[in-house]
Amino acid sequence: MNALHALVSCADDGAVDVVRIDGESGHAEPAGRCAVGERVMPMARRGGTVWAATRGSQSTLARLSWDAAAGRLSLTQRLPVQGSFAGLAIDPRGRWLFGASYGQDRVVAHAMSDLDGGQAEPRQVIEGMTHAHAVVLDAGGRFAYASALGDGVLRVFEVADSMQAPPLREIQRVALGEGFGPRHLRLSPDGRQLLVLGELSGTVAFCARDAARGTLELRGFSPRSPALEALLPGVVRPAAGPPPVDAATLACMTWAADLHVHPDGRFAYFSERTSSTIVVLRREGDAMVPCGAVPTEARPRGFAIDPGGHWLVACGERSTRLAVYRLDPATGLPEPAGHCAVGRGANWIELL
Repeated sequence: MNALHALVSCADDGAVDVVRIDGESGHAEPAGRCAVGERVMPMARRGGTVWAATRGSQSTLARLSWDAAAGRLSLTQRLPVQGSFAGLAIDPRGRWLFGASYGQDRVVAHAMSDLDGGQAEPRQVIEGMTHAHAVVLDAGGRFAYASALGDGVLRVFEVADSMQAPPLREIQRVALGEGFGPRHLRLSPDGRQLLVLGELSGTVAFCARDAARGTLELRGFSPRSPALEALLPGVVRPAAGPPPVDAATLACMTWAADLHVHPDGRFAYFSERTSSTIVVLRREGDAMVPCGAVPTEARPRGFAIDPGGHWLVACGERSTRLAVYRLDPATGLPEPAGHCAVGRGANWIELL
């Protein structure tokens, strides 16, 4: 297997670290660093172009270029924007970049052609999505799904064919109930199911998806993993200012973060920050059930799985290490294989 490269957003250093991972052994080593901007966090990639959002005193969108032959990442453009984005997504046809703004309660659509020309004025702003967190699109780029953590709601949008029309038209809302807190969401490899991680519950909702119409039907929730049974239900945390409970209580509360589905669809994984754990779920029919958990780097906000399903790579906001795990093909469980030093505030990973 060829080498992988992990791009790791290090918010406290304002940089994206490049780590080379051996595709046979999992050995990881530093391979470069690209200065991007204050509090660089989410990224989205299409081909050799990576977009990253910075969330410091001036929010920006930064375009990064990946030179595969040299194994080097470089900053090619940085544009000031109105939104501090917790999540980014590029539509599969390469026409739109969508940003979810947790602090401004909205989803924003930028035309790629505008960004290419140095224009960062959005084409569409969808307001009223309390603590918007993530956007994902289906493989054909016909439908988009967005989470509003504070509302406990998923919104389903049809994506316009014309570049002259507003890109998103809402066609459905799916309520996931109080105390769930929809955060990250992923489509199954066959596109027939949408999985949604509850930041507050530490469980995963599964929705059947009508591929032709894009609509969803909520089918249920995973049981809570035994690995999280000591944690209290979580609370919605403000974008700025003090949390709604004292620090001691907060340190005992569920705080789930990232979600990924194995490329063969048999397993799903999510990170939980309070316990610094990666929880593993196994598919049983249409449902997902917990089947294990492993400790990982301190406060794991982001992780990634390689397209072949061999490796899981994780980082932690309170760790200066990147951890590499080999995925057991029978059990789905991550097995430690290597680690590498990275910068401070590591929070997001893209694998190349």
